[in-house]
Amino acid sequence: MIAEDDKVVVRNHWTATDSQNEKKLEFRGIVIWRIAARQIAERWAYLEAPHPPS
Repeated sequence: MIAEDDKVVVRNHWTATDSQNEKKLEFRGIVIWRIAARQIAERWAYLEAPHPPS
C-alpha cells in the first residue's frame, strides 16, 4: 500500500476455491483511490481474470 497526497494505491493478490468444482483460482490487481474530505471521491482498478494458480 502506498499513500501520497490525495491518492492511495494497493496491489492485491487473491486466492480462492471455486465452490462448484473445488478448483483453486487466483487473480491479481491494482486499485487506486482518490480521497477528498475524508471520503473516497474516485476509484480506479485493474483486475486480472481469475485463473488457475501458476
